[in-house]
Amino acid sequence: MNIQTQIMLSLQRTSNSYDKLGTDMNLYIKQQKTLGVNPLEIKTQLLKDLQNQTGVFREVFSSLRNERQGDYNVTAEVSSNQFVEDETLKYEWYLDPDVREHCEDCLKNSNIVGKSYKDWEKIGLPATGHTECGIWCKCTLIPL
Repeated sequence: MNIQTQIMLSLQRTSNSYDKLGTDMNLYIKQQKTLGVNPLEIKTQLLKDLQNQTGVFREVFSSLRNERQGDYNVTAEVSSNQFVEDETLKYEWYLDPDVREHCEDCLKNSNIVGKSYKDWEKIGLPATGHTECGIWCKCTLIPL
């Protein structure tokens, strides 16, 4: 599947998430009104849920996070493929400094220096599911 198709599918899934949010929110408001909850309390709860990414907003925020990670993986794959052709390039595993705790696999891989891209493919590339942190891995390969 090419990148354009992947991006179009991602946009469609995001659009579906927003559509579902609209439906869920309307249902929530109707239910609350039926229970006799005053509109100001409904609004206050919705704003609290939005801020905390809970309630009717939980699913849409989760979907958006997953889509963003998937888009990141596609972009990383496309840009890393530019380097695959040059077998003389060597890479090291770079731990994302914004991540508070790294999994054992990423810590181990960060000690490996000077592998070709093809070697890293055999070991397992970041964010491809070959580490304990799986597709949520924020690490990258950087050329030496």
